[in-house]
Amino acid sequence: HELRTPLAAIRGYAETLALPQFTPQTTEGQRAVKVIQEEGERIERLVKDLLDLARFEAGGISLEQENVDVDEIFERVSERHARAAQEKAVTIAIDPHEDDLRMVGDSMRLEQAVQNLAANALRHTAPGGVVRLGAVRDGGNIKLTVSDNGIGIPPEHLPHVFDRFYKADQSRLHAGGSGLGLSIVKAIVERHGGSVAVRSRQGVETVFEIVLPERRSIENAP
Repeated sequence: HELRTPLAAIRGYAETLALPQFTPQTTEGQRAVKVIQEEGERIERLVKDLLDLARFEAGGISLEQENVDVDEIFERVSERHARAAQEKAVTIAIDPHEDDLRMVGDSMRLEQAVQNLAANALRHTAPGGVVRLGAVRDGGNIKLTVSDNGIGIPPEHLPHVFDRFYKADQSRLHAGGSGLGLSIVKAIVERHGGSVAVRSRQGVETVFEIVLPERRSIENAP
């Protein structure tokens, strides 16, 4: 609350300055207003991510227990990033997999985890590249993968990719994001009794893999 109130005020005044009757006359002034708006939005996202992560780690977020269809999650993720992918000339592909891959968990939060991984992959895939969403049943688990053929992650940084705010000068990590997206993925997955890992070959492929217990469907659940 102490952060959100002044941030809302800053954003409100920045939006006012962007109105035609208040817009600065000079190009430099207009650019300054745009920077204030963009940085205010970035700080708001950071505050939201920090709060989410703190609540997950403290067990303060209750998870819904509902039937989760992997196909539906992948379709929503693909649709959510379709425009950004088109603008970058990157393809988002859903790999063929077994029918009826379902889990029991919080659909919104699991989708958030896959969304974060897809956004991360998209940011670091060059035009003409591909971001792939995959799923497979493995014993009593379901594995979800988000892979890309982008710039990759140096080996020395792989053990730290899920650390909050971790950055690597020559790596792909968190560019343009809050630096908390991958930490939130880890928190969501672990709250579901699963695990998440990453492997990468620079300039070839990066694969994030979420492993979740399959847990058969709940009767009468949506």
